[in-house]
Amino acid sequence: MAGTSIAGMKHLVMAALLITSSGCSVSSIYPAAGATLGGSVGSLGGPALGGAGALAGYSAGKAAQVGVKHKETIQALSEGDVSELVKQGLVEAREDGFFDGIVSEFYGLLKLACIILICWNALPLLYTWLLKREVKKNGIAKEV
Repeated sequence: MAGTSIAGMKHLVMAALLITSSGCSVSSIYPAAGATLGGSVGSLGGPALGGAGALAGYSAGKAAQVGVKHKETIQALSEGDVSELVKQGLVEAREDGFFDGIVSEFYGLLKLACIILICWNALPLLYTWLLKREVKKNGIAKEV
């Protein structure tokens, strides 16, 4: 009986940590809670269904989080309130700020550099593979 109360206490502590360390709003825990609930229900059917349940729970939680986050925008779109949409756009631009724009541009540059590096290394390998196929087929190689 003592083991059961300790296990229950661990679950309460984990739930309290999840709620208190989840940020400013309750909606930020929706994806994690959905994944946990979906995974636990799906695990009754085995590992594959547990993964599928976690994915479905995360998707439902993320959809709920986005719906709560953009409630005012959705309401303004449905009512056709242009001034409210412009005001919300200005607030979002103020929240994002200059530094976030610079960081996103830097990440874009890093992605481009990775793509160039992959091509730089993959093209000679592809050329060598094709040349080897030609040599194997014809017995001679063309002049390079």
